[in-house]
Formats: sequence, structure tokens, C-alpha cells
Amino acid sequence: MALVGCEPSNEEIRKTYFPNGILDTEVTYVGESKNGPFVYYNREGLKWKEGFFLNDTLDGTLLNYSSNGIDTNRITTYKNGEIIELIDYTSDAPKIKINHKEKLITIYDELGKVDSTIEMK
Repeated sequence: MALVGCEPSNEEIRKTYFPNGILDTEVTYVGESKNGPFVYYNREGLKWKEGFFLNDTLDGTLLNYSSNGIDTNRITTYKNGEIIELIDYTSDAPKIKINHKEKLITIYDELGKVDSTIEMK
């Protein structure tokens, strides 16, 4: 039986390793272009960054992990390689949300309520 309209996928997950053998990166390629999900790891083998490439360009949500490899400390949203929004969850500072599309910076207090909003020029 032949499937009509379906082309074989040349999608492949390429992995790189640190010199000590621990996984460094897992990146999805279609042909020679980064296309799909990726994960970068730190030297201890814990997640460092996780996101999505579209034609070699960041697109969608990029998660930056804290040193434990579990908690996110920054979430950045990309569209065609441009930052649309950035949310910073640094434990020693207030949460900051930068919305590049609306040109606003919002700062939250320790309870998660809006402390202030600043317009970007």
C-alpha cells in the first residue's frame, strides 16, 4: 500500500558530548538546517536550555533552567528569531516580564502582584 501525499522525513536528532562523555546537546535537524526541538545540557548532564528552531532560527518558547536542571529561571518567547517576550525568575530579584511587542516592562513583587510597569522607548 502506498501513502499518497506523504514524503519520507529526513529529520534527525544530532547529539554532541562533552569530553567526559556526558551529553551536551540534542538538536533536531531536517537536512542541514536546525528544525525542531532542541535541548542543551550543562557539564553535569542537567538541562540548561530547551527550545525550538525553525529554519536555523529560534522560534517559540526558550526555557533557561537553573543549576538544578529542573526549575526555569527565564522564559523567552521568539518569533522568527526576534524576542517577543522575556520573563526572568531570578530568585534574588523580583520577577521581570519584558514584552517587546507592546514595548512594556512589568516588575512584580514577591507575591506576584504588579509592582510597576515601564514603557520602553
